[in-house]
Amino acid sequence: MKRLSLMIALLLAAGCSNNASLETINKEPAAAAKTETAVETTEAAAVLYVPNPQVTDDQTLVKENETVSDGKGELTLLRYQSADEQVQVGPVQMTLNEAKVMHFTPDYSMIDFFHMYTHDEQFDFVKVNVTFKNTSDEPVKFNPVAHLKTSTGEMKTWEDDFYLEELAGTLEPGERKSGSMGFIVEKGETIEWIGLLTSDAVNGKNEIIEQGKNVRLDF
Repeated sequence: MKRLSLMIALLLAAGCSNNASLETINKEPAAAAKTETAVETTEAAAVLYVPNPQVTDDQTLVKENETVSDGKGELTLLRYQSADEQVQVGPVQMTLNEAKVMHFTPDYSMIDFFHMYTHDEQFDFVKVNVTFKNTSDEPVKFNPVAHLKTSTGEMKTWEDDFYLEELAGTLEPGERKSGSMGFIVEKGETIEWIGLLTSDAVNGKNEIIEQGKNVRLDF
């Protein structure tokens, strides 16, 4: 009788051990799913929209001649193009998400800031939104818009950008950035296209990995 009881106990113990192993196996995919979700959340966080401290929020402006205003001023959309233009510069993958030409009337409290870029009380400007990532395991120096040209013949450089979101600089391995750059222009409603030239992709030794690429976007 004691021997039978001992055998039953051993069988029950083996069964519990097998069940525990099955539970562990079944939990592994869930853990992997959580890890993937965490990665996706991190990637998504890199492209979250952050309102610019100088310029009115234009997220809702997608139809030409629409206007939006807030405490920073009033914006009117003149030209719009939802892009998704892809470009590869060395290890940097860049997407031009959208481009807008807008007319801006800054609030009086913002006038002093914009006097560094123009003496006009209101003005037109081109805004481009980009996302880019360093796919390598080494730091890379990169600027998404080194030069901008419009169909009306105007030329702007990265130094004319008044959004000041610090997109230019060094990308750490795997780092991803997203944001906007803005350039004041003349007669924005007549602009039919813009051309962007990225910077070169440069490594930590200041060696050019690949020269900058041109991207043209028609409105």
